[in-house]
Amino acid sequence: MSEKLYETIGHEMTRKMRNWARWWDASEEGVLPSSLGSLAVDLGTRLDPSYGEVEPPLLFGDGADAEAGLKELPERYQQIVRKFWLNEGKGLRWNARQRRIDHHTMLVWLIEGHARLRRVLSARSQAAAARRAAHRNMHAGA
Repeated sequence: MSEKLYETIGHEMTRKMRNWARWWDASEEGVLPSSLGSLAVDLGTRLDPSYGEVEPPLLFGDGADAEAGLKELPERYQQIVRKFWLNEGKGLRWNARQRRIDHHTMLVWLIEGHARLRRVLSARSQAAAARRAAHRNMHAGA
């Protein structure tokens, strides 16, 4: 069932939301500074003993952007998307039981929540690009 969600939301959104969950965990622990832009934050070298590989760096800006986008969603989608990614390893059915809803309902809400989040993040990105272009144009004429 979770495979359908991952397939529907795509690799980039999956990557962004996994990064958001790591950002959330780090910010809850007070590890992250309050504002770093899009810097990669090294939370220490954590090795996965089964593979011996280093975790990818946490992209602070990515996590902060996803959080800002989540805050713009209606409460139902905000909560369902947050809870899923914070408990991703437990699966869709487990997450649905915790919310006391059918797993099919949870899947539909997750798909809709991610579609809305994608639109919000896209609009935020376009607005930021427009601000950067206006700033460049303003300073180009000076």
